[in-house]
Amino acid sequence: MLTITSGGRRIIDRDPDSAVTNCLGWTYGPTPALGTRGELVGMYTTSDALTNHCRAGIGIDSNLRFGDAIRFHALFDGGAWSEGFNVIDRTRLSWMNDVAFLNANLQSFAGHVASPSVVFRDGRWYMAFAASLDDRNLCAGEHYAGNACGSCLDPWSYFVIVWAVSDDGVNWRVRERAPGDPTFLGRPPIAAERVPGSNYKGLTRVSLLAHGDDFYLVAQYWALNSIQIVMYRVPFDPSSEWGVSAAPEAVSTSLTGFLGSISRTRVFGEERFIALNPDVRGSGITYQTSTNLIDWTPPAAMRSAIPFFADGFGYDVSVIDPIAVDGADGKLHVFFASGDGDADHGIARDGRHDCGLYAEFGPTAVYLGTGIYEAIAEPLALRATRTTLASPTPGRYTVRVAALDGTVPQGNVVVRDLAGTFRIAPLVNGIASVDIPLTTAGDHLIQAWFDAQGTWDASRAPGIVQTVTFPRRRAVR
Repeated sequence: MLTITSGGRRIIDRDPDSAVTNCLGWTYGPTPALGTRGELVGMYTTSDALTNHCRAGIGIDSNLRFGDAIRFHALFDGGAWSEGFNVIDRTRLSWMNDVAFLNANLQSFAGHVASPSVVFRDGRWYMAFAASLDDRNLCAGEHYAGNACGSCLDPWSYFVIVWAVSDDGVNWRVRERAPGDPTFLGRPPIAAERVPGSNYKGLTRVSLLAHGDDFYLVAQYWALNSIQIVMYRVPFDPSSEWGVSAAPEAVSTSLTGFLGSISRTRVFGEERFIALNPDVRGSGITYQTSTNLIDWTPPAAMRSAIPFFADGFGYDVSVIDPIAVDGADGKLHVFFASGDGDADHGIARDGRHDCGLYAEFGPTAVYLGTGIYEAIAEPLALRATRTTLASPTPGRYTVRVAALDGTVPQGNVVVRDLAGTFRIAPLVNGIASVDIPLTTAGDHLIQAWFDAQGTWDASRAPGIVQTVTFPRRRAVR
């Protein structure tokens, strides 16, 4: 079982020298930059500062009317990271700097870029990233009444996947299939998808890998009424200016969930592909592995020995865009964005968002104050446990969980009356007390199990049967 065993440090944010401004911006979407020998040399992220990009005097021809940008952070000797600088923003999108063209083709307005994914191959760097189009009001695919820039229903912004190439990993050329159209994957919505209640956002997140003679791209697709993971394959063409010349081909995949990333690893003793996704609440990580990118193992929960750090007990959506890469130490390094804890500046991790969650900030409030965190994950055999259930009186239950190696397990226990009622309680020194009122006569089968946390394995207690009778009332004469 892959388990986060150490780390948890906040390594990258808008201002690495202070936590004072953490809540005035956001940094998410980490993708490691690997050098010619596969070593970690930097990190690409998506970031912006809290500001009004549409205040008075800022028209659609202004470089200030643009949201999230893609940045690069260099890794220094000793493990420190640079503050970072923009590598993909409005200035790198040629059509966005042609005022006459832009005003005549408003549907080409790109409001945000996000989700960089980068590979180094045969002396060049290749990036796939997401960009929001038809987005002059900077809505980034969110469709509600509007914001300070204007309506978020008309125009209906959506995301496509864009392709870029660089000779040094810093200076990027963005591919356009036609003037003002950077679409590599994706399409604009049809009329039926541009209505209130539609989930259509297009392709909002992408992860890129080079394998064999091809590039593989996995993307998150928001359709009219569903969200799914889709995969594409495109042949590598080193003679082409862009490294590709054929159209991407859709391929089947058994990946499931809400996409985080795909990457390579040898942490299991042989080369495999690994996909990391946020869990259902977005407070933990699930992973799948594959040997061919097509067939994947069922999702498994990545355990965490660090309280409130991707262990399922943090605030909702406290794990954003997880990704993993093998380090020079032979261990799996896990990166993701979150907003809980900054030990370097005296802010403890407590399972709550450090900046609060403000509804008035809109659908993307969880991104406010986020930075990039790093941890180490290792395959571990979980510690075996034994769970026992006792009932001093019907309706009152004591659950004890003991680890066979003598450690004190952490996590929750669940006690359930098979008739339907259940309670969840945290373990305290390996013990939890739970009350379940038995309000109906008859036999009640009571079950209990340990919902393990950290490095302990789950276990279940033998059930007990309790019979409930009520005194018969004397008939009224």
